[in-house]
Amino acid sequence: MTFHFNHNRKATTVVENTNNNTAIITTINEVRAKIANQLRANEQEIFFTNEMPTTLYDTLLQYLQIIAASKNEALVCVTEEPWMLHCMQLLIEQGLQVHWIPVDRGGMADIEFIKKNCNEKTLFVNVMLANAETGVMQDIESIANIASAHESLMISNCSHAIGKIDFDVIQFPAQLICLSVSTVGGPLQLGAVYMLDDKRTGSIKAAIQEKNIALPDVIAFEKSLVGAFQNLWNFASHTSYLRTYFEQKMEYMFPNAVRINGLIKHRLPNTTCICFEGMQDSNILRDIRELLGIRQEDLMHTMNVLKCMQLSDADAKASISFSFGMENSVAQLEKIAKKILNSDF
Repeated sequence: MTFHFNHNRKATTVVENTNNNTAIITTINEVRAKIANQLRANEQEIFFTNEMPTTLYDTLLQYLQIIAASKNEALVCVTEEPWMLHCMQLLIEQGLQVHWIPVDRGGMADIEFIKKNCNEKTLFVNVMLANAETGVMQDIESIANIASAHESLMISNCSHAIGKIDFDVIQFPAQLICLSVSTVGGPLQLGAVYMLDDKRTGSIKAAIQEKNIALPDVIAFEKSLVGAFQNLWNFASHTSYLRTYFEQKMEYMFPNAVRINGLIKHRLPNTTCICFEGMQDSNILRDIRELLGIRQEDLMHTMNVLKCMQLSDADAKASISFSFGMENSVAQLEKIAKKILNSDF
């Protein structure tokens, strides 16, 4: 249940076939180089995709088929996004054995579980940097060190963190990274995959095929990425202030009934997940959901994530995620608070 305030997100229709237009391919590669420079990557390590789930599945399936004789297991965090969980289920059908990494009440992946279950048969370890539900940031460095000790690929979906925190691939210890800028004004459908150029990935890069990539989307991706990094400090200070203001406002309005889900000290600056204890069936939460336009599938996934964090069914149902942007203001938060106060308990 994530409330994304207005981020001016736009979709662009695919109008070019990049396989047959040399000029477009040249321009895309020029933009690719700019994106790589921003992320401190090599341009041959950046790939664009309109179908992230399909791209990741095809890539990992080829990896599994190449190396299945010696590595056919994986560790995957239970709080991954639905598309990633579906991708893993498809790989299970192809013979991959998945160990599901549990999380604690704070939303942090169980490091001891990873140590115990990661071994020479582990093909990859998959833990996203931060989810949209709580914004809790995982200890990817410790997890990647465990994976590296067994020559396992480290995969991380960093889409929700890009543009919210300082980030570059030199400092981030994953060999395969899923990227999106849709929450910082970028195109909705275009994503990118970073794949480190080393011995663990050299045999599977051919599985990534860039088809029908819209040049306007690529340009918009680069502009949004660069703009987000240039505005990083302002974004973090502005949104973290709004988050604190809103959390304190809710605590004042509902004393002894508000709890923040997830480890507070390890969150994205703009995200909070508030549990309104004992209010799971109240009209207040119904009105908030209507105000935010929360879809049923988002509601169900947020509840699943929170139940993985050992929340009760009632507390998971009574929780709402909020994600703030630069366009938001204290005045907007006051309007939301007034709307809540006017709700029929």
